Amino acid sequence: MVRSGSELYYEVLMGRMWDRQGAHCRGQNHDSLGICLIGNFDNYRPPDAQLDAAGRIISLWMKLYGIKLKDIYGHNEFDSNKTCPGKLFDFDDLKHYIF
Repeated sequence: MVRSGSELYYEVLMGRMWDRQGAHCRGQNHDSLGICLIGNFDNYRPPDAQLDAAGRIISLWMKLYGIKLKDIYGHNEFDSNKTCPGKLFDFDDLKHYIF
């Protein structure tokens, strides 16, 4: 997240194309999609606009691939050495933006 004056910039990356196996989470790449919200969410919460952008992408994937809300995980749920998406990232906040 970068602030320039009163404007807020953020990034949400979708990783590889949907028809290619990703490399986002060891042991989970064969049947999953990866999304990356750029920021250090151990130090601050993601901005609402970033959660909204991610929620829109995830909502589309859910519709296209029949993904259930219960099947959305953070990287740290598969690797105890990872903190991502971060200590201050609240999945309930993200789920508010998934429709």
